Amino acid sequence: MLNRWGMYQSERFPLVRHAPLVMVTALCVLMFTLGLRGESGLPNPLVWLGSSVVTLGLFFQLRVLDEFKDFDEDSKFRPYRAVPRGVLKLSELAAAGWAVAALQLALTLLFAPRATFTLLICWAFMALMAVEFFVPEWLQARPLLYMLSHAPITGLIQINVSAWLWTAGVPLEILWLALSATAAGMILEIGRKLRAPQDEEPGVVTYTAAWGRTRALAAWLIAASAAAILTLASSFGMVAVVGLSAVGLCSLWLVLTFNRSATSRLAKLFEPLSAAWALVVFASFALRGVL
Repeated sequence: MLNRWGMYQSERFPLVRHAPLVMVTALCVLMFTLGLRGESGLPNPLVWLGSSVVTLGLFFQLRVLDEFKDFDEDSKFRPYRAVPRGVLKLSELAAAGWAVAALQLALTLLFAPRATFTLLICWAFMALMAVEFFVPEWLQARPLLYMLSHAPITGLIQINVSAWLWTAGVPLEILWLALSATAAGMILEIGRKLRAPQDEEPGVVTYTAAWGRTRALAAWLIAASAAAILTLASSFGMVAVVGLSAVGLCSLWLVLTFNRSATSRLAKLFEPLSAAWALVVFASFALRGVL
């Protein structure tokens, strides 16, 4: 049993990649929230750990929902994936998703009862995503609207992290963070679905296949520009300017180079560079909270 779960997580939800990113972004959100309260320094370690576990659980639940949603398509076009080839059953993933939900609710009620409402909002939006807002065929035929309809979940998740430190009311400035996080989520979403022509697979939806290489790269740059503008609008400072300029220049080089010569090696750089964008965005907010 443990071997099967280990195999599944390494292939479909690698903790070595997801957990550090979640913990760093959660720390940044909490530091920003403390700054809104006029406090500086690091958050209570239990609050940081608890909110990180809840957040990691939400991303795991999104993966589980995707496994259900994509099962028929994966079985037809991607039988090599973990669930179609029988590493785990959908029923086992569903049970794990519910168990994680129980843990998330217990941690929230114990350490941050005010965050219960935002957790419920995250779950409600995820439920709508699971049924693709009751218009699955219409959305699937429109990749841009599909992505935009799902994008707010990233901002909602970060609002939930911030809610672990709310004492009275919703700090309106957290909406800037949510918008920036949503844009950062779009960078990650597009970046992980940019492929070199030789790596495209039949039946696998990528943005390079759906939109063409030039338009897909333009969409990635637009998402990056939106994240930069939103971040600077709320967290303007030399650290933010330098960090965003650095990843921006790297992104421009990668886009121009990949558009000219779309190799597999270059395509693999989009995902880590997208993660770098997310880290710079969140770090900018965190530093605003302490400077």
